[in-house]
Amino acid sequence: NRSGLINYSRVATHALQQIKQRVENACTLRVVNGSIQTATHALAGTDYFKIKTGGRVELGTNQILSNANFANTGVQVDSLGCLAIGRTNGLYDGTLNGSLSSNSNMNYFLHEYSTVEYYASTNQNITGTGVGLATGIQHQYGLLKINLQGTATIYANPTGNNVFIRRRLQLDQGELFLNTFRVTVLNGDSDGITRINGYVKSEMNSSNNTALLVWQNIQTNDHIFPFGKNSTTYLPVTFRPLNNLGGTVSISTRATTANDNLPMGGTALLNGVASIPNAPANAPHAVKDVVDRWWQINAPSGMSANLMLTYAGAENSLPDKMFDPLAIYSWETTPWNSSTYFTNGLTGNTGTVSAFGTSNFGQLVVASSSITLPIQLLSFEANKNGDKVDLKWVTAVEINNDYFEVER
Repeated sequence: NRSGLINYSRVATHALQQIKQRVENACTLRVVNGSIQTATHALAGTDYFKIKTGGRVELGTNQILSNANFANTGVQVDSLGCLAIGRTNGLYDGTLNGSLSSNSNMNYFLHEYSTVEYYASTNQNITGTGVGLATGIQHQYGLLKINLQGTATIYANPTGNNVFIRRRLQLDQGELFLNTFRVTVLNGDSDGITRINGYVKSEMNSSNNTALLVWQNIQTNDHIFPFGKNSTTYLPVTFRPLNNLGGTVSISTRATTANDNLPMGGTALLNGVASIPNAPANAPHAVKDVVDRWWQINAPSGMSANLMLTYAGAENSLPDKMFDPLAIYSWETTPWNSSTYFTNGLTGNTGTVSAFGTSNFGQLVVASSSITLPIQLLSFEANKNGDKVDLKWVTAVEINNDYFEVER
């Protein structure tokens, strides 16, 4: 019950019995060596090791384990309490290897406003639910903080699609590498994900990018999906829903290994970037007109949103249109659709492209807006005729073109 920092060391020969263990408000218990031993009980849920409100335990690479005298033991992290772990195996994996060892039916309770902090100096697994005794909502993270202490190349990664966060994903430092899996945030407010210097990496060289950041119960305001390619290239997606609130939005993004935008996105072959927008088969648009990155956005039917995508300047490999206006194109099983908003491209640092009030999601790319017309004009003339203007144009090629609309 002492405030401040307490260094903890333990030798393996002693056993703790018939005690209550608490880390109280304003106390930080730092495990220097050995593991924290918890008492056991014949009844489940009795006399858990508790990290109370304002308390903090820095476990490092050590463990919390039981004395194995009785059949049940556990750990409870209260609201605003924090358990910081540096063990490679993560929090709890249903084995003897996690930060919470599974012996003596080790159970745990995480309050909705408790924090589990991953702060390893090496790569670290982020464990989830559905293993061992971790089957209830109390086993889902309240606040999951990524605060890695090693070099810029290390990361924390889920090992399955079972990481659920009830209140907030907090990216203080380091990479959360999705590793082909998805991470789900259940709090739909815009503060459900925050960052200081961390980022989420969803890069996969696959047509079907399963590395998704999932945001459920999504509400109003800007929701920032904090993707990054590495520690120096931050590529967020900003998604602001305008209607149909309360649904689930999931997003992934990936760079392509070459400037031809292969592999194509989607579980089935698309008509191809080479056909944006239904262009002649010999028009190499994938090379000349498309930024070398894909996005996949899944949103509820009928939802519209303001959207901003970010690409790395080095991914803008457009040789002839390096600074031409760029627009967002979406694929909806038939022709590509382009947004009506565009911005000039760039090649340094990062660039952004936006769409407003769009409901065109699915597989997305950023491409030169100068290829939006599926025609090739030979000439276009405007001649005054009294108080009118006569327009005359000649086309060399028209592909899937229905009509012309002329605006003043």
